[in-house]
Amino acid sequence: MKTSSSGISWHGGFSLVEVTLALGIAAFTLLAVFGLMPVGMNATYSSGEQTMAADLATAIASDLQNTPPSGTAVTSQIFKISIPVTGGTLNTLYFDEAGVAATTLDSVKHRYRAEIYLRRPSTTSALATVGELCISWPATRPSANAQGALRVPIALDRNYTP
Repeated sequence: MKTSSSGISWHGGFSLVEVTLALGIAAFTLLAVFGLMPVGMNATYSSGEQTMAADLATAIASDLQNTPPSGTAVTSQIFKISIPVTGGTLNTLYFDEAGVAATTLDSVKHRYRAEIYLRRPSTTSALATVGELCISWPATRPSANAQGALRVPIALDRNYTP
């Protein structure tokens, strides 16, 4: 125990000013951390949506590339996407969270919209079938008004024969 020059004794410890300052610093720090929580959660959600869209785009592109060429219009094997011999086609598919495709929209069940536009200039030229694949979410909105979208160019070499 220490005594002051006036004879008053005191015990070691923190003063009220020190405790108040420490609480203020802690409150400021916690406020900053909790303020950043929604930003982090939105980034995590957005990242999950983009990952699923990339997975769907990969599956659709793989399906289109693995469809054998033909002299007539064909449809892809898995998603039944129409591949034109000449001219262009627009195919729209809807996917749920598990990646199951449908051709008609169920606004409760479907989360992603896939719009596949394919164009073949002519049957006489050796040009590839080209197009664009757009995965957007939510499925109830058109891709122009979507919350998020992934656009992928597609080129299919349909000129060879197996």
